[in-house]
Amino acid sequence: MRRIHLILRWLFPLFAFLLPLQTRWIIRDEVVGGSVWEYGRINLYGFDVVLIVIVALIVVQKMFVVHGCRRVVATGRDLSLLAVATLFIMFEILAALDPMLTSVVLLRIGLLGMAVWYLFHTEPLLVRRTLAAFVVAMVISSGLGVAQFIAQDDLVSSKWLGLAPQEASTLGVSVVEAAGGRWLRAHGTMPHPNVLGGFAALAFILFLVVHAAASNVYAPTSRFIEWCRSVFIVAAPFILIAGVITSVSRAAMIALAVSAAVFFWQRIRQYAAVFNARSFLMVAVGIIIVLLFALPVLSVRLRGQGRLESLSFTKRAAAFTQALAAAGDHWAAGTGLGGITVAMRARFPTLPIWDIQPVHNIPVLLVVELGAVGILIIGIGILLFLINSEFKVQSSKLLWWNPVIGCLFVLAMLDHYLWTLAAGLYLMGITGASLALDRGTRNS
Repeated sequence: MRRIHLILRWLFPLFAFLLPLQTRWIIRDEVVGGSVWEYGRINLYGFDVVLIVIVALIVVQKMFVVHGCRRVVATGRDLSLLAVATLFIMFEILAALDPMLTSVVLLRIGLLGMAVWYLFHTEPLLVRRTLAAFVVAMVISSGLGVAQFIAQDDLVSSKWLGLAPQEASTLGVSVVEAAGGRWLRAHGTMPHPNVLGGFAALAFILFLVVHAAASNVYAPTSRFIEWCRSVFIVAAPFILIAGVITSVSRAAMIALAVSAAVFFWQRIRQYAAVFNARSFLMVAVGIIIVLLFALPVLSVRLRGQGRLESLSFTKRAAAFTQALAAAGDHWAAGTGLGGITVAMRARFPTLPIWDIQPVHNIPVLLVVELGAVGILIIGIGILLFLINSEFKVQSSKLLWWNPVIGCLFVLAMLDHYLWTLAAGLYLMGITGASLALDRGTRNS
């Protein structure tokens, strides 16, 4: 069983590293009026496959390992939680407007729950390596995004890597109309610039927190590796912030500003090792250069001026109106997880399919999808979990995770991809698992 544990030590970082890469097999395609209905598709991503293998190995490990030769007896609370979970799954599938779509969401949540449970019960070093792998992947994706913005070209497009061609002259591509014409927004390896910006903002905060939590995340073993680590520590924050800026995502920039303000406001002394004066100056100069280069585009985007910006605000407002209409139609049972656009499509059949978008607010989105009954079942489950729960985290140890929580909160309030995108859902899960770092440091 030790061999399984060693395999998992590699698979978890691989899973996190693949999150920014959108390689997928489209199991069920949906074409409406000659246009692809993206939110009706059912996909199997590369990181889905890795997660399935991870959970399978966890199950095998738990089936064949008996700790201390003691029989594990389920408590009454455990059985109650199992009953509530079973009831929730059955209700969601039966009430769903698209049972297959909802089943996929439930399956992903179940797989993620198993993986997060394992991370909570394993050594903190694995959690740090998993988060560090995501940060490295986002540095690569952000670097590609910055290059795309500078070159005004997608640079790389491949169906095998999940990278669709992007040209500023093509209608439907995310651009900003400035004085110099149509500017292609950076998207890196992500499906949309907003996703790149949000992921890069969260990766930046995770970089600060994880590096401050332990200096052995990268486990340097030689002078060369130590040098590479030092270069990465200086380059990573600059590239990630540049990725946020060149994505020109308002939500991502707000999330980055809020979480960074919280981080520095707390004045945590032990984080001083992250930056020395020289490193901080190099990063600051680099960011200023990027800001000056992108200033014409940023000013249009942040002030909300121009035809495309007005259209963006109009579509977001329309999505709220459509979500409220769907909530009124399905207030009791909800639409089923992942089914909000199914309800919108049925409620507004004359709208073009590309105008059917999830509301850009995850709490509102979940209220519509769960309905009153779904929310009640989840509330009962949470109450049962909290009763006599042994899960306790000291509030003083949570203080240094406030920037991460702040970043997630802003992104959840201003966009939907942390829920509607599989990679976003998984990212929230492994970020939540980072609380396991509070259990201290043990050698692996």
